[in-house]
Amino acid sequence: NPDGGTDIMVQGVEPFKIVKYFPVLSPKLYGAANVEQIMAPSITENSLLFDSVTKYFKYLKNRDVHNNLDFGVSIYQVASLLELTNEEKLELLSIDTLAKKEDFLINKIRLFIHLLTTEKKLNGEFWLN
Repeated sequence: NPDGGTDIMVQGVEPFKIVKYFPVLSPKLYGAANVEQIMAPSITENSLLFDSVTKYFKYLKNRDVHNNLDFGVSIYQVASLLELTNEEKLELLSIDTLAKKEDFLINKIRLFIHLLTTEKKLNGEFWLN
């Protein structure tokens, strides 16, 4: 940063709740927090979700994700692979059941595939003057 500060971004692997935040953790000059893991069911064995993710990545990146993703995977790992926006991640975290979280991700994947398919169909159909 121009002011001499540094921004650090941390990516968690499971959801957590900030129990207490410290703006400055003495003797350091940066903030810290006490966190608590949210113990919500997150392991999915939903074959429709697995198949949807596999189809999406084959379409998007022309590659197979079977090596990176298997049954019994965390839905948060799936969300990470999809590179959801912060708003989408918060929406996913706010959903109260595993089945509804799976449905949320499946619907996101369907939307992503629809957008990619539409983009491919429209490619070359428009020209700028």
